[in-house]
Parts: sequence; C-alpha cells; structure tokens
Amino acid sequence: GKNILYLCFGQSAIPSTGKHTGYNMSKSFLNCKDNIFDLAKLTYVQNKDGIVRLSTMSYQRKVLTLLQLPPICGNKTNMILKQPRQSGSTTEVLLFLMHKFLFEPDCVIALVTTRKEWAGDIIAKLTLSLKKLPQAWFDDGLDIKYNKYEIKNKSNHARIIATSYKNIGDIKSLTVNYLYLEEFAFVPKALQQEVCMAFFPTMMSGASNRKIIISSTSNGKDNVFYHLCVQAMGAKSSFLLVEIPWWDVYNFNVKEMKKQAERIGARRWMSEYGLFFDDYED
Repeated sequence: GKNILYLCFGQSAIPSTGKHTGYNMSKSFLNCKDNIFDLAKLTYVQNKDGIVRLSTMSYQRKVLTLLQLPPICGNKTNMILKQPRQSGSTTEVLLFLMHKFLFEPDCVIALVTTRKEWAGDIIAKLTLSLKKLPQAWFDDGLDIKYNKYEIKNKSNHARIIATSYKNIGDIKSLTVNYLYLEEFAFVPKALQQEVCMAFFPTMMSGASNRKIIISSTSNGKDNVFYHLCVQAMGAKSSFLLVEIPWWDVYNFNVKEMKKQAERIGARRWMSEYGLFFDDYED
C-alpha cells in the first residue's frame, strides 16, 4: 500500500571487489554484504508504535530469497509479485534494492509509483533511514547525497531515483539495472505500454545485473499487468510469477478477512486480497 515503511540499515557499503577503499570492512559489514537476512536483522521500520526493528514474516523471507536467486529455467530473471493489500510488498522490495544500493557498485535503481508525490515520499523515508546509520560508517567512507527524488551513494557510485508513471521521461535516458514498478495494474494502459516499450527490450537483453520487479494486486484483465502474469506461467517469459495468498499473510484469520470483505465489498476483496483477475458480482 501507500503506507510505505521506511528502512534503517545497520550496514555500510563496500565494493564487490573486496578491496579496501576507506571502509572499515568489519565482519558485520561482510556478513551483510553476503547475506541480506543479516541486513534485515539490522533493519528498522516505522509503524504506529514508532521506529521498531523489522521482524520479517515467513512469506517475506520467501520473497527475499526468490529475489536473490539466479535465473530459474534459464531465463526467469525478473519477478511479478502479487501480494494482498497491507502485506509489506514495498518493504520487501525496498530491502532488496537498498542492499543493492549499498553493496553493488555503479548500479542504477529506478522506482516508479502511480503518483509523483508518492515517489518523493519513498525517497524522503529512505533518506531519513539512511541518515540514521551510525556516524562511524560515514567516517569510514560511506558518502550519501540526497535530494527530493534521488539518492546517490558517492562511495560506490550507485544511485536510486524515483518518479511516477506520468513522468517516466525522467528516467528514460538512464541505463537502469533494477527497475521497480509499483501497483502496475492500476496504471492507465497507455502508460503501461510506454514503460514496457521504453525499458523491457534493454533490460531483458540477458545482462546478469538487470532485474525488473513488478508488484501489484489484480485489477481486471484489460491491462498489460494481466497479460504479463499469464505469460509468466509459460517457460518463454522472463518473469517469475510469485503469488502470496492471504492466508500466509493473515494466518488464516477468516474473521478479519470477513470484516474486510464487508467493509470494501466482495468485488474489491476478491481483487485486492484474493488476487483474482475475474470479475466478481457482489
């Protein structure tokens, strides 16, 4: 959803070569570079209780594991992530992308949201999180610069830029390594097609350090997201379709799901929590 949880990482960036370039390459640094779950243990999120340590659920660990896997069946390098509302899909993806930002030199990460203000919101919250890193890490060489829609890691020349689908021209000229398309099913079809034409041919060229991540609930069949999901079920698609059922997220809490269905209506519940593409009459 749009209540983006922001991340606070207890780890500095180090080059993938392992050569010393001013960083204090402690064991914990190396552990976090090699294992995203060590990084997750040092991650904090903001919720109604304030800033708390992130406690990943089993389905979130599944997603993070799949994001890191080498290509499956030779070409499954990209991911479509279907999760119920309010299940932390953005948090999972941001953790993965922040790991790349901190530890993969020269990578360019693009985040695309449905509205420009939400793009700025993601960057603002990530900025707050990064500024909470221990000062000693910055003293040892971590150098991060911030503006409203972009964060640059001057230490390893990685960058993150966020924009909206309507402002996709902001990133068309970039050579993007990691592209995150949030709530893609709810983007007008013409904009969906524009994004696909602008980025998919280059990013699906077979380079090992490129990945497209799409997250969304379903929104009917008359859109590109639906067709990408259907194609992902075949061997020729480069997308791995990952569906997280509501019972994994809500621990078979049927009572709570019934309340949600009564609140938003059966049609919306089937789409946003049940993840069905078919129309459903109330």
